Amino acid sequence: MKNQISADLKVVIDKYVNGTYSESDFHSSLNSLIGMITESGLIDLREFLESQEGELERIDFLVDAANQRQEYERIIKNIQSFTGN
Repeated sequence: MKNQISADLKVVIDKYVNGTYSESDFHSSLNSLIGMITESGLIDLREFLESQEGELERIDFLVDAANQRQEYERIIKNIQSFTGN
């Protein structure tokens, strides 16, 4: 399952980076992926992604639209660093 989650996560990130996904699309897709992580061996990944999703919530509410993309890219770099994607 880890390989599938990793592949799906990469697709979601790529779609955002390439402009196919908006901030809302990315956030929604990440949230869906988190819900798919049910194996106890992947609890660290789930908890990390949940923390990053919380940061996206913060960005959505507190950061003006002109700066959201930059903040989302910071979160994506955190995710890529953690997952090795």
